[in-house]
Order: sequence, then C-alpha cells, then structure tokens
Amino acid sequence: MDAQVENHLPLITPRLIFAPQNFPAPPTITPRMEFPSLNIEARDDSPAPESGARLHRAGSPPNHAVPSSTVPRRAGTPRAPTLVTSNTATRRAETPRALRFASTASPRRAGTPEDMEMSPTEQHQRSISISSSTEDEEMGPSETEGEVVGNKIKKPKGDVSRIGRGGYNLHDKLGWNQRTYDNVLALVSKLAKEMLDTSQSYRGQSRKKVQSLMDLVRKEHEFMKDYEDDWPVRDMLKTYLKNSSQTARNAKGKEVAKEIGKIVRQANAIASTSAR
Repeated sequence: MDAQVENHLPLITPRLIFAPQNFPAPPTITPRMEFPSLNIEARDDSPAPESGARLHRAGSPPNHAVPSSTVPRRAGTPRAPTLVTSNTATRRAETPRALRFASTASPRRAGTPEDMEMSPTEQHQRSISISSSTEDEEMGPSETEGEVVGNKIKKPKGDVSRIGRGGYNLHDKLGWNQRTYDNVLALVSKLAKEMLDTSQSYRGQSRKKVQSLMDLVRKEHEFMKDYEDDWPVRDMLKTYLKNSSQTARNAKGKEVAKEIGKIVRQANAIASTSAR
C-alpha cells in the first residue's frame, strides 16, 4: 500500500434510513348524520312588465326583490249590513212618533216664549201627561202623582223638599216656568212676613191667618184655584216658615248663650271680690 494514501475516518454515527409509512385512520368520536340537500328556489313576485315598460339591460340578471311600492294592497273588508229584527220593527211601529221625538229631543229651557204663553195650570198638566205617557210606555200602568182629580190637581205623595225620604221637589212637580214660580214664591214670602209669626213653624200658625194668606194668593194668581186645597202655596209656606223658624231659634240660642256668659262673668267677679 502506498504510504501517501491514508485510510478514511472510522464510522462513528449510525446511518438513518428514511422510508414511507402508512398511519391508521383517526378514531370515530361522534356519529355522523347525513342530511338531504335542500333546493331553495327564488320566488319572483315582481309584476309582469306591460307594453312600453323598460326592459332589463342585456347581461344583467333579473331583480327578484319585491319593491315596497309594488306590494299589492289588501281589499277593504265589507261592512256587515245592519240587521233589523222583527222585535225592533214591532217596537218602532208600536211607539208613537211624537213620543219617540220627545224622548230624543233635547229638553226645552224653562221660560221660553211658548211656556210664557201657557198658563201655569196648562204647563203642569202638560208635564204630567208627558211623564205619565213615558212611564206607561216603559213600566206599564201605574198610579201617577199630581194627577188631575175632577177639576182639581191633586197633591203628590210625600212631603215637599224630602226627596230622599219619599218626598218631591216642588219646582219639578209643578212644571211652571221660572218667572211664574219666582213671582208666586215672592208673594208668599212677603205675605208671611206681614201676616204670620215667622219665628214659629207652620204648625204654630193661626189657621185663620193662613187661610187669609191663601185667599190673597189665589186672588193675585187666579190659576191657583185649579189646585186642590192650594197645596202649592202651602208647600211654599211650609218651606219658608221652616227656614225662618230655624233661623230664629239659632239667633235666640246665641242670645241665650250670650246672656248666660254675662251672668257667669258677673258671678265670678262677685266671688273674687268676696274672697279678698
């Protein structure tokens, strides 16, 4: 061997040999479910183009969106026809036309020219006839208060100004216009001050003086003869004397209390003087 040729170095590391290797498939963790494929088709709700309308530009896809201005409006719901039953038709046929008009018309204000032309007796009879016809139509036949008995108008049941205890309101029952009612009331009050003792109630008055007052009122207002026993004047007189006697009792009570206070003060003064 030639001395100039040297041997190669010894092998100090192992040789790695690379080769392809097939790995196993990954393990199945969750079951798999296959869903059928859905075919969604676009719905074309746009109105069909009319003659002379603008056509789509060539090459541009059609627009399938529905414009807000082209949404068709829903047809209006027809109104249900008004049905008139046989009972309603029969009731309308049986109800007098004048009564139906009176029930729907607005009440006429007191003191109108028509009322001024009528006498208080006619006004009272008219109010009675209207109220009685309405009650007969709705509630059937019943006894009417303030009815005309013979040639006289009977007094209503109950006491005047006691509405909550079976009484009545005198102005409403009479049906007079406001001017006539005020005139009669003013005359009764004036005569009561002149002829009667206003510190006493109606029961404490003289029957002779009360009757004289009735005669004077009847003479001044001739229509009062149409009322039985002059009951409108008596009711006005009872109400006036009730208020005046109550006022007198209150005033007398104040005077008595004042006098008692005066006596007590004098007694206290005497007692204090004697103590000194």
